[in-house]
Amino acid sequence: MIRAFTAVTAEMDDCGQAVDEILSGLLLEGRLLKNSVGVIACHREFVKEGIAQRLAGALAMETAGITTSGLMVNGGLEHMALGVTVLTSDSVAFRALASDSVREGGMKGLEQSLGDLYARSTIGADTRPSLAIMFAPPIGELCGDDFIEAIDGISGGVPLFGAIPLDFGEWSKEPRVICNGRASADSVAVISVFGDIKPCFSVTSISESAVLKRKGVITGAERDVIKYVNGKSALGYMLEAGIFKEQDISGGRIAGSETVLVMVYPMGGTEPLVRNIVGVTEEGFLRCSGRVVEDATIGIGVIGYKDVIHTSGGAMAEMAARGKNCLLAFSCSGRSLALDLDTGAEAKAVSNAVNGALPYMFAYSGGGICPQPDGAGGFKNAYNNSSLVAMTL
Repeated sequence: MIRAFTAVTAEMDDCGQAVDEILSGLLLEGRLLKNSVGVIACHREFVKEGIAQRLAGALAMETAGITTSGLMVNGGLEHMALGVTVLTSDSVAFRALASDSVREGGMKGLEQSLGDLYARSTIGADTRPSLAIMFAPPIGELCGDDFIEAIDGISGGVPLFGAIPLDFGEWSKEPRVICNGRASADSVAVISVFGDIKPCFSVTSISESAVLKRKGVITGAERDVIKYVNGKSALGYMLEAGIFKEQDISGGRIAGSETVLVMVYPMGGTEPLVRNIVGVTEEGFLRCSGRVVEDATIGIGVIGYKDVIHTSGGAMAEMAARGKNCLLAFSCSGRSLALDLDTGAEAKAVSNAVNGALPYMFAYSGGGICPQPDGAGGFKNAYNNSSLVAMTL
């Protein structure tokens, strides 16, 4: 069994006071079991001021996490805060470690770095991990799918849950992966979980009614670029469907594309992979926020305020009803863009849905990592954008 304790602080001016507020909120004395680990989410200022690093030492346990543009611990969204979830157990063991830099070497370099990380994580273990919680940095040459592919190949498909860090809504500033008192822009952190656990997972994006009935087939693709749909340029397909207008396109960008979702249904898959459109080439090819594959069916969805509230609230109510001891949830920042000025609406929907049933931490991210149905009765680790991923333990 895993028990969980959570705490949050908005104190940034006094490092010692911030750490004391977290420790006072956790009330760990006499409650920690044999093995423990901390999951951290915080605004980047808590890294700049050294608070996240100092907290890692004060907790006296291994820690890992991400920077975020907003988080909630047991109610109330905070944009400038630090939250912690401590997992503790007598029967389940944890190990949090970070890789070397994965910025150089492309996919081969990534596989080597994560292979070393996995080897160090499993030293002395009798079995492979039953779960890995992974935090991967946003690096232009790599996408979330690459991290999953590398870990899957090394671990044999250990269930993966986690997120890409965020810096106040943008990847391009100072997003950081946090691990054991160190914050990095180019390292991967993994919490390996060993023992008999039965986690539950959830991936939710938009309602089926928010996906246009018109479907196409990707007839040309390369990594994260959709070249052709039904034999036409991907942009041409979008223009023909009335999703965009010619005047929306300027300088390799498409105005309004942040609320348009590309739903990619791989061959044999029952659940779509959700992608954002991040740019358009001169040839009319669409660059996406994750990998796309040829011969997959493509659907187009539009994410809106009401649908974010409806899907997040419904999914988290279902997760809270499973009778577990802890909930971790990461919402891709693309969902928050649909909320306009009501930035706390999704968090409020999550809080209302959980309704105190179990301790939880909710944070915004640059993309979510979570197992989802593979169409063959099993699950496959997947990377999604504009989605809410959640796990209960």
